[in-house]
Amino acid sequence: MSRTWNRIVIRGEDLDQAALIASETFGVQRVEKIRPVSNAPLEEMSVAVAEASRDRVVGKTFAVRVRRRGGHAWTSLDAERLIGSHLFPYAAGVDLIHPQVTVQVYVQGDQTSLVEETLEGPDGLPLGVQGRALTLISGGFDSAVAAWMIMRRGVPMDFLHFSLDCAQSEHATAVTYELVKRWGHGNQSFYHRIDFQPVKEALLKYVDSSLRQVVLKQFMVAVAELVLKSFGHLVLVTGESVGQVSSQTIAHLAAIDCHCTTTILRPLSGFSKIEIINRSRLVGTHNLSARAKEVCDLSDGPVAVAARRWELNNAHGALPPDLIHSVLTSWKFIDINDWEPGCPMIPVLGASPSDYTPVHAGKTPPPDEGPVALTGRKAAWAASKLHRAGREVCVIKEDPSLG
Repeated sequence: MSRTWNRIVIRGEDLDQAALIASETFGVQRVEKIRPVSNAPLEEMSVAVAEASRDRVVGKTFAVRVRRRGGHAWTSLDAERLIGSHLFPYAAGVDLIHPQVTVQVYVQGDQTSLVEETLEGPDGLPLGVQGRALTLISGGFDSAVAAWMIMRRGVPMDFLHFSLDCAQSEHATAVTYELVKRWGHGNQSFYHRIDFQPVKEALLKYVDSSLRQVVLKQFMVAVAELVLKSFGHLVLVTGESVGQVSSQTIAHLAAIDCHCTTTILRPLSGFSKIEIINRSRLVGTHNLSARAKEVCDLSDGPVAVAARRWELNNAHGALPPDLIHSVLTSWKFIDINDWEPGCPMIPVLGASPSDYTPVHAGKTPPPDEGPVALTGRKAAWAASKLHRAGREVCVIKEDPSLG
Protein backbone atom coordinates (compact mmCIF):
# COMPACT_ATOMS: atom_id res chain seq x y z
CA MET A 1 0.00 0.00 0.00
CA SER A 2 1.31 3.45 -0.89
CA ARG A 3 0.03 6.97 -1.29
CA THR A 4 0.21 9.15 -4.36
CA TRP A 5 -1.50 12.49 -4.97
CA ASN A 6 -4.76 12.32 -3.03
CA ARG A 7 -5.03 8.58 -3.53
CA ILE A 8 -4.11 5.44 -1.67
CA VAL A 9 -2.75 2.74 -3.97
CA ILE A 10 -3.37 -0.88 -2.96
CA ARG A 11 -1.46 -3.75 -4.52
CA GLY A 12 -1.92 -7.42 -3.80
CA GLU A 13 -3.56 -10.65 -4.82
CA ASP A 14 -7.27 -10.40 -3.94
CA LEU A 15 -7.84 -6.91 -5.30
CA ASP A 16 -11.54 -7.47 -6.00
CA GLN A 17 -12.16 -8.08 -2.29
CA ALA A 18 -9.93 -5.15 -1.36
CA ALA A 19 -11.90 -2.89 -3.70
CA LEU A 20 -15.20 -4.02 -2.19
CA ILE A 21 -14.04 -3.34 1.37
CA ALA A 22 -12.60 0.03 0.38
CA SER A 23 -15.89 1.01 -1.29
CA GLU A 24 -17.62 0.40 2.06
CA THR A 25 -15.14 2.42 4.11
CA PHE A 26 -16.12 5.88 5.32
CA GLY A 27 -13.88 8.62 3.99
CA VAL A 28 -13.41 6.91 0.61
CA GLN A 29 -15.00 8.86 -2.23
CA ARG A 30 -14.48 6.24 -4.91
CA VAL A 31 -12.42 3.17 -5.70
CA GLU A 32 -10.80 2.78 -9.10
CA LYS A 33 -9.39 -0.47 -10.42
CA ILE A 34 -6.46 0.52 -12.62
CA ARG A 35 -4.18 -1.35 -15.00
CA PRO A 36 -0.76 -0.16 -16.18
CA VAL A 37 -0.84 -0.01 -19.96
CA SER A 38 2.26 1.75 -21.19
CA ASN A 39 5.43 3.64 -20.36
CA ALA A 40 5.99 4.61 -24.00
CA PRO A 41 5.88 8.02 -25.74
CA LEU A 42 2.54 9.67 -26.47
CA GLU A 43 1.75 8.03 -29.83
CA GLU A 44 2.47 4.50 -28.64
CA MET A 45 0.77 5.15 -25.33
CA SER A 46 -2.40 6.37 -27.04
CA VAL A 47 -2.52 3.23 -29.20
CA ALA A 48 -2.08 1.00 -26.13
CA VAL A 49 -4.87 2.79 -24.25
CA ALA A 50 -7.19 2.61 -27.27
CA GLU A 51 -6.58 -1.12 -27.73
CA ALA A 52 -7.32 -1.77 -24.05
CA SER A 53 -10.52 0.33 -24.17
CA ARG A 54 -11.91 -0.55 -27.60
CA ASP A 55 -14.40 -3.21 -26.49
CA ARG A 56 -15.94 -0.85 -23.93
CA VAL A 57 -16.82 1.86 -26.46
CA VAL A 58 -18.18 -0.24 -29.33
CA GLY A 59 -21.57 1.18 -30.33
CA LYS A 60 -21.56 3.74 -27.48
CA THR A 61 -20.80 7.42 -27.06
CA PHE A 62 -17.59 8.10 -25.18
CA ALA A 63 -15.23 10.70 -23.76
CA VAL A 64 -11.56 10.49 -22.83
CA ARG A 65 -10.27 12.12 -19.65
CA VAL A 66 -6.54 12.31 -19.01
CA ARG A 67 -4.97 13.47 -15.76
CA ARG A 68 -1.22 13.70 -15.60
CA ARG A 69 1.58 14.62 -13.25
CA GLY A 70 5.14 15.45 -14.22
CA GLY A 71 6.76 17.23 -17.15
CA HIS A 72 5.60 16.26 -20.63
CA ALA A 73 6.04 17.78 -24.08
CA TRP A 74 2.28 17.40 -24.63
CA THR A 75 -0.84 18.45 -22.77
CA SER A 76 -3.66 16.36 -21.33
CA LEU A 77 -5.89 17.66 -24.13
CA ASP A 78 -3.37 16.44 -26.72
CA ALA A 79 -3.51 12.95 -25.22
CA GLU A 80 -7.33 12.96 -25.03
CA ARG A 81 -7.63 13.91 -28.69
CA LEU A 82 -5.13 11.32 -29.83
CA ILE A 83 -6.65 8.46 -27.81
CA GLY A 84 -10.10 9.54 -28.96
CA SER A 85 -9.06 9.49 -32.61
CA HIS A 86 -8.06 5.84 -32.25
CA LEU A 87 -11.37 4.92 -30.55
CA PHE A 88 -13.71 6.98 -32.72
CA PRO A 89 -14.08 4.43 -35.57
CA TYR A 90 -15.52 1.86 -33.15
CA ALA A 91 -17.87 4.12 -31.17
CA ALA A 92 -21.28 5.68 -31.78
CA GLY A 93 -19.72 9.10 -31.36
CA VAL A 94 -18.12 11.49 -28.90
CA ASP A 95 -20.14 13.05 -26.08
CA LEU A 96 -18.11 15.20 -23.71
CA ILE A 97 -21.07 16.08 -21.47
CA HIS A 98 -23.03 12.85 -20.94
CA PRO A 99 -20.94 10.01 -22.40
CA GLN A 100 -22.06 6.43 -22.03
CA VAL A 101 -18.45 5.43 -21.42
CA THR A 102 -15.65 7.52 -19.93
CA VAL A 103 -12.12 6.36 -20.66
CA GLN A 104 -10.15 7.57 -17.64
CA VAL A 105 -6.36 7.69 -17.94
CA TYR A 106 -3.73 8.64 -15.35
CA VAL A 107 -0.22 9.56 -16.39
CA GLN A 108 2.50 9.93 -13.77
CA GLY A 109 5.91 10.57 -15.25
CA ASP A 110 6.38 7.96 -17.96
CA GLN A 111 3.85 5.51 -16.49
CA THR A 112 0.32 5.40 -17.90
CA SER A 113 -2.57 3.61 -16.17
CA LEU A 114 -6.10 2.96 -17.37
CA VAL A 115 -9.11 2.90 -15.03
CA GLU A 116 -10.95 -0.36 -15.75
CA GLU A 117 -13.74 -0.06 -13.18
CA THR A 118 -14.99 2.53 -10.70
CA LEU A 119 -16.87 1.80 -7.47
CA GLU A 120 -18.51 4.68 -5.65
CA GLY A 121 -17.55 4.96 -1.98
CA PRO A 122 -19.65 6.45 0.83
CA ASP A 123 -17.45 9.56 1.11
CA GLY A 124 -17.75 11.29 4.49
CA LEU A 125 -15.06 11.17 7.19
CA PRO A 126 -12.96 8.22 8.36
CA LEU A 127 -14.66 6.34 11.18
CA GLY A 128 -13.08 7.21 14.52
CA VAL A 129 -12.11 10.85 13.98
CA GLN A 130 -15.01 12.00 16.21
CA GLY A 131 -16.20 11.08 19.71
CA ARG A 132 -18.43 8.06 20.29
CA ALA A 133 -22.23 8.12 20.00
CA LEU A 134 -25.04 5.80 21.08
CA THR A 135 -27.89 4.91 18.71
CA LEU A 136 -31.29 3.67 19.82
CA ILE A 137 -31.70 0.69 17.49
CA SER A 138 -35.04 -0.99 16.88
CA GLY A 139 -34.34 -3.31 13.95
CA GLY A 140 -36.53 -1.35 11.53
CA PHE A 141 -35.47 0.85 8.64
CA ASP A 142 -35.09 4.17 10.43
CA SER A 143 -32.62 3.60 13.25
CA ALA A 144 -30.11 1.65 11.14
CA VAL A 145 -30.06 4.36 8.47
CA ALA A 146 -29.74 7.08 11.13
CA ALA A 147 -26.74 5.29 12.65
CA TRP A 148 -25.13 4.91 9.22
CA MET A 149 -25.52 8.62 8.45
CA ILE A 150 -23.79 9.67 11.67
CA MET A 151 -21.10 6.99 11.30
CA ARG A 152 -20.47 8.46 7.85
CA ARG A 153 -19.37 11.66 9.57
CA GLY A 154 -16.57 9.82 11.37
CA VAL A 155 -18.48 8.94 14.56
CA PRO A 156 -17.81 5.48 16.06
CA MET A 157 -21.11 4.00 17.17
CA ASP A 158 -22.50 1.84 19.94
CA PHE A 159 -26.11 0.68 20.03
CA LEU A 160 -28.91 0.30 22.58
CA HIS A 161 -32.00 -1.83 22.08
CA PHE A 162 -35.00 -1.78 24.40
CA SER A 163 -36.48 -5.26 24.37
CA LEU A 164 -40.27 -5.39 24.15
CA ASP A 165 -40.39 -8.75 22.38
CA CYS A 166 -37.78 -11.51 22.57
CA ALA A 167 -37.88 -12.47 18.89
CA GLN A 168 -37.66 -8.83 17.82
CA SER A 169 -34.63 -8.33 20.09
CA GLU A 170 -32.66 -10.98 18.21
CA HIS A 171 -33.78 -9.35 14.98
CA ALA A 172 -32.50 -5.94 16.12
CA THR A 173 -29.19 -7.54 17.06
CA ALA A 174 -28.93 -9.10 13.60
CA VAL A 175 -29.54 -5.72 11.93
CA THR A 176 -26.85 -4.12 14.12
CA TYR A 177 -24.43 -6.94 13.34
CA GLU A 178 -24.96 -6.53 9.60
CA LEU A 179 -24.52 -2.75 9.80
CA VAL A 180 -21.27 -2.94 11.77
CA LYS A 181 -19.89 -5.88 9.79
CA ARG A 182 -20.31 -3.96 6.55
CA TRP A 183 -19.43 -0.41 7.65
CA GLY A 184 -17.60 -0.57 10.99
CA HIS A 185 -14.17 -1.58 9.69
CA GLY A 186 -11.45 -1.04 12.29
CA ASN A 187 -13.76 -0.01 15.14
CA GLN A 188 -15.20 -1.95 18.07
CA SER A 189 -18.94 -1.48 18.60
CA PHE A 190 -20.93 -2.52 21.65
CA TYR A 191 -24.55 -3.59 21.51
CA HIS A 192 -26.55 -2.97 24.70
CA ARG A 193 -29.89 -4.55 25.49
CA ILE A 194 -32.34 -3.61 28.26
CA ASP A 195 -35.63 -5.40 28.94
CA PHE A 196 -38.36 -2.75 28.66
CA GLN A 197 -41.25 -5.12 29.29
CA PRO A 198 -41.80 -3.67 32.82
CA VAL A 199 -42.20 -0.20 31.28
CA LYS A 200 -44.62 -1.52 28.67
CA GLU A 201 -46.74 -3.23 31.32
CA ALA A 202 -46.77 -0.14 33.54
CA LEU A 203 -47.83 2.09 30.64
CA LEU A 204 -50.66 -0.27 29.73
CA LYS A 205 -51.83 -0.29 33.35
CA TYR A 206 -51.41 3.32 34.47
CA VAL A 207 -51.25 5.66 31.42
CA ASP A 208 -54.01 6.79 29.10
CA SER A 209 -53.81 5.10 25.70
CA SER A 210 -53.44 8.38 23.81
CA LEU A 211 -50.24 9.28 25.71
CA ARG A 212 -48.45 5.93 25.95
CA GLN A 213 -46.28 6.29 22.85
CA VAL A 214 -44.82 9.62 23.94
CA VAL A 215 -44.26 8.54 27.54
CA LEU A 216 -42.55 5.37 26.26
CA LYS A 217 -40.13 7.46 24.18
CA GLN A 218 -39.49 9.75 27.16
CA PHE A 219 -38.52 6.74 29.26
CA MET A 220 -36.31 5.45 26.47
CA VAL A 221 -34.20 8.60 26.23
CA ALA A 222 -34.02 8.89 30.03
CA VAL A 223 -32.63 5.36 30.37
CA ALA A 224 -30.43 5.82 27.28
CA GLU A 225 -28.81 8.82 28.94
CA LEU A 226 -27.76 6.66 31.91
CA VAL A 227 -26.18 4.15 29.53
CA LEU A 228 -24.60 6.92 27.52
CA LYS A 229 -22.98 8.60 30.52
CA SER A 230 -21.78 5.28 31.96
CA PHE A 231 -19.92 4.38 28.76
CA GLY A 232 -18.62 7.82 27.80
CA HIS A 233 -20.75 8.54 24.74
CA LEU A 234 -21.10 12.19 23.78
CA VAL A 235 -24.44 12.21 21.95
CA LEU A 236 -27.56 10.11 21.43
CA VAL A 237 -28.78 9.21 17.92
CA THR A 238 -32.35 8.28 17.02
CA GLY A 239 -34.16 7.45 13.78
CA GLU A 240 -37.05 9.83 14.28
CA SER A 241 -38.48 11.77 11.32
CA VAL A 242 -40.63 14.83 11.92
CA GLY A 243 -44.31 14.00 11.63
CA GLN A 244 -43.84 10.37 10.60
CA VAL A 245 -45.90 9.05 13.54
CA SER A 246 -47.76 10.63 16.45
CA SER A 247 -44.79 10.49 18.82
CA GLN A 248 -42.62 12.32 16.27
CA THR A 249 -44.53 15.57 15.90
CA ILE A 250 -42.55 18.68 16.74
CA ALA A 251 -44.49 19.07 19.99
CA HIS A 252 -43.73 15.52 21.07
CA LEU A 253 -40.08 15.58 20.01
CA ALA A 254 -39.66 18.67 22.19
CA ALA A 255 -41.40 16.86 25.07
CA ILE A 256 -39.10 13.85 24.62
CA ASP A 257 -36.01 16.07 24.70
CA CYS A 258 -37.05 17.38 28.12
CA HIS A 259 -36.21 13.96 29.58
CA CYS A 260 -32.61 13.94 28.34
CA THR A 261 -29.93 16.57 28.98
CA THR A 262 -27.63 15.05 26.33
CA THR A 263 -27.68 16.25 22.72
CA ILE A 264 -29.98 14.10 20.57
CA LEU A 265 -29.07 13.85 16.88
CA ARG A 266 -31.92 13.04 14.48
CA PRO A 267 -30.31 12.78 11.02
CA LEU A 268 -33.59 11.64 9.41
CA SER A 269 -35.64 14.60 10.63
CA GLY A 270 -36.54 15.78 7.13
CA PHE A 271 -36.66 12.41 5.36
CA SER A 272 -39.82 10.73 4.10
CA LYS A 273 -40.34 7.03 4.76
CA ILE A 274 -39.70 6.22 1.10
CA GLU A 275 -36.39 8.11 1.21
CA ILE A 276 -35.38 6.21 4.35
CA ILE A 277 -36.25 2.84 2.82
CA ASN A 278 -34.31 3.69 -0.35
CA ARG A 279 -31.29 4.70 1.73
CA SER A 280 -31.50 1.39 3.65
CA ARG A 281 -30.80 -0.42 0.37
CA LEU A 282 -27.51 1.45 0.07
CA VAL A 283 -26.70 0.76 3.71
CA GLY A 284 -27.40 -2.94 3.19
CA THR A 285 -29.93 -3.42 6.00
CA HIS A 286 -33.09 -3.24 3.86
CA ASN A 287 -33.85 -6.95 3.61
CA LEU A 288 -33.41 -7.54 7.33
CA SER A 289 -35.31 -4.42 8.36
CA ALA A 290 -38.20 -5.32 6.05
CA ARG A 291 -38.86 -8.35 8.25
CA ALA A 292 -39.18 -6.30 11.45
CA LYS A 293 -42.52 -6.24 13.21
CA GLU A 294 -44.03 -3.43 15.26
CA VAL A 295 -43.79 -4.07 19.01
CA CYS A 296 -43.91 -0.48 20.31
CA ASP A 297 -47.53 0.32 19.45
CA LEU A 298 -49.19 0.51 22.85
CA SER A 299 -52.27 2.52 21.88
CA ASP A 300 -55.73 1.03 21.43
CA GLY A 301 -57.52 4.08 20.06
CA PRO A 302 -56.91 7.71 19.02
CA VAL A 303 -53.48 9.06 19.94
CA ALA A 304 -52.34 12.54 20.93
CA VAL A 305 -50.28 14.54 18.44
CA ALA A 306 -49.59 17.52 20.72
CA ALA A 307 -50.03 16.38 24.31
CA ARG A 308 -49.83 19.16 26.85
CA ARG A 309 -46.90 19.13 29.22
CA TRP A 310 -49.04 18.77 32.34
CA GLU A 311 -50.76 15.72 30.86
CA LEU A 312 -47.42 14.03 30.31
CA ASN A 313 -46.21 15.02 33.79
CA ASN A 314 -49.33 13.52 35.33
CA ALA A 315 -48.78 10.34 33.34
CA HIS A 316 -45.26 10.03 34.74
CA GLY A 317 -46.54 10.69 38.24
CA ALA A 318 -48.89 7.73 37.98
CA LEU A 319 -46.06 5.29 37.22
CA PRO A 320 -44.09 3.31 39.84
CA PRO A 321 -41.18 5.47 41.09
CA ASP A 322 -38.63 2.64 40.80
CA LEU A 323 -39.45 1.84 37.17
CA ILE A 324 -36.11 2.97 35.75
CA HIS A 325 -34.21 0.99 38.37
CA SER A 326 -36.23 -2.12 37.63
CA VAL A 327 -35.32 -2.10 33.93
CA LEU A 328 -31.65 -1.27 34.48
CA THR A 329 -31.21 -4.52 36.39
CA SER A 330 -31.62 -6.30 33.02
CA TRP A 331 -28.88 -4.30 31.27
CA LYS A 332 -26.46 -6.45 29.26
CA PHE A 333 -24.08 -5.82 26.37
CA ILE A 334 -21.78 -7.56 23.92
CA ASP A 335 -19.15 -6.67 21.35
CA ILE A 336 -21.40 -6.94 18.29
CA ASN A 337 -18.67 -8.72 16.34
CA ASP A 338 -18.85 -11.57 18.88
CA TRP A 339 -22.60 -11.98 18.49
CA GLU A 340 -24.37 -15.05 17.20
CA PRO A 341 -28.02 -16.00 17.78
CA GLY A 342 -28.66 -17.03 21.37
CA CYS A 343 -25.18 -16.18 22.64
CA PRO A 344 -24.79 -14.95 26.27
CA MET A 345 -24.20 -11.28 26.94
CA ILE A 346 -22.21 -9.43 29.61
CA PRO A 347 -24.32 -8.08 32.52
CA VAL A 348 -23.92 -4.53 33.81
CA LEU A 349 -24.45 -4.32 37.57
CA GLY A 350 -24.48 -1.67 40.25
CA ALA A 351 -22.26 -3.65 42.62
CA SER A 352 -19.88 -6.59 42.39
CA PRO A 353 -21.32 -10.01 43.28
CA SER A 354 -19.62 -11.51 46.33
CA ASP A 355 -18.08 -14.40 44.38
CA TYR A 356 -16.54 -12.15 41.69
CA THR A 357 -13.02 -10.73 41.88
CA PRO A 358 -13.13 -6.91 41.48
CA VAL A 359 -10.65 -5.65 38.88
CA HIS A 360 -10.00 -2.09 37.69
CA ALA A 361 -9.52 -2.48 33.94
CA GLY A 362 -6.23 -1.08 32.69
CA LYS A 363 -4.69 -0.89 36.17
CA THR A 364 -5.02 -4.36 37.65
CA PRO A 365 -4.57 -7.58 35.65
CA PRO A 366 -7.45 -10.04 36.02
CA PRO A 367 -6.86 -13.37 37.77
CA ASP A 368 -6.20 -16.40 35.60
CA GLU A 369 -9.46 -18.05 36.59
CA GLY A 370 -12.74 -17.39 38.34
CA PRO A 371 -15.46 -14.79 37.66
CA VAL A 372 -14.35 -11.17 37.33
CA ALA A 373 -16.16 -7.86 37.98
CA LEU A 374 -14.58 -5.04 35.97
CA THR A 375 -14.66 -1.32 36.68
CA GLY A 376 -13.05 1.69 35.05
CA ARG A 377 -13.16 3.47 31.73
CA LYS A 378 -11.80 0.46 29.82
CA ALA A 379 -14.07 -2.07 31.53
CA ALA A 380 -16.21 -2.82 28.46
CA TRP A 381 -13.20 -3.58 26.27
CA ALA A 382 -11.52 -5.72 28.94
CA ALA A 383 -14.78 -7.55 29.69
CA SER A 384 -15.30 -8.33 26.01
CA LYS A 385 -11.83 -9.83 25.75
CA LEU A 386 -12.42 -12.08 28.77
CA HIS A 387 -15.93 -12.96 27.59
CA ARG A 388 -14.52 -13.97 24.22
CA ALA A 389 -12.15 -16.34 26.04
CA GLY A 390 -15.07 -17.99 27.81
CA ARG A 391 -14.62 -16.29 31.20
CA GLU A 392 -17.54 -15.35 33.46
CA VAL A 393 -17.49 -11.58 33.69
CA CYS A 394 -19.58 -8.53 34.51
CA VAL A 395 -19.11 -4.76 34.37
CA ILE A 396 -19.78 -2.55 37.38
CA LYS A 397 -21.13 0.94 36.86
CA GLU A 398 -21.21 2.88 40.10
CA ASP A 399 -24.37 4.85 39.45
CA PRO A 400 -27.12 5.28 42.08
CA SER A 401 -29.73 4.30 39.48
CA LEU A 402 -28.17 0.85 39.18
CA GLY A 403 -28.73 0.06 42.86
